[in-house]
Amino acid sequence: MLASVIDFLVTVGYFLIALGVLVFVHELGHFLVAKRAGIRVERFSLGYPPKMIGFQWGETEYCISWVPFGGYVKVAGMADVGEDETMGAPWEFPSKSVGIRMAVIAAGPLMNFLFAFAVFAVVYGVYGHDTMASTAVTPIEDSMAAAAGLEHGDVVLDVDGTEVDNSYELLRALEAGLEKGSVLTVQRAAGIRRIELPAASDAAYGIRILRPTTVGIADPGTPAAGIGLGRGDHITAVDGTPVVSWYDMRMLISARPAESILLSWERDGVAMTADIIPEERMDGDKRIGVIGISPFE
Repeated sequence: MLASVIDFLVTVGYFLIALGVLVFVHELGHFLVAKRAGIRVERFSLGYPPKMIGFQWGETEYCISWVPFGGYVKVAGMADVGEDETMGAPWEFPSKSVGIRMAVIAAGPLMNFLFAFAVFAVVYGVYGHDTMASTAVTPIEDSMAAAAGLEHGDVVLDVDGTEVDNSYELLRALEAGLEKGSVLTVQRAAGIRRIELPAASDAAYGIRILRPTTVGIADPGTPAAGIGLGRGDHITAVDGTPVVSWYDMRMLISARPAESILLSWERDGVAMTADIIPEERMDGDKRIGVIGISPFE
């Protein structure tokens, strides 16, 4: 019960922080354009009255108020409710031209748009495309790829002579070859094969990329943590059976609940092995084995 309350409060806290950032950016747009246009800004507030804390700097009072669901910029000659008394002074909002007043009002939404664009650009620049470090594939049943001879677990090395190192590069290369067809170089077991895919301008090849067997998290207190599995470890075999996808690995482990199996993996190029006993769990009316790992994201 206490954990649920804490989780709820944490969620509310994150929401208020995100809302506060958006409100700040929005009101900053109004503030900057008003200042630039020579309009006196009397108050910049995060939240609605009553005021919690604040300070005066020049002609503007900066404050944080108690009601957190919004904020406002108070400019001379403009009131949110009713009419503000005006003197016709040049620094008042009503004294400015229609174009300037429209610019002040529109600056808030525009600032939010620019902020969203900037955040997207930064996230894209830092994290790049959503991809997996895998070019292992499986053909969809009765697809063009299956008819061409592609098999489950084939690892694509290059497409039309261009090396591919991850799922994004593989998908881009396959899309580029749809209209004219492509030649794949794949590794299958210990051999290298060439798969010729015909042109498919009106359809897809029917290729699915397999999630690699790279460990993201080994939950504390689980069999995986007990043998020292950690983030980045690449599982290569389950009880002597090589695995190229997370699905294959999970199926082999789940079929052996409460039985000792030999798990093989690589860590920084070093081969490692250990015996592990999957915990027994119930999946409906079926017994399955789990070792407490989740995939690398």
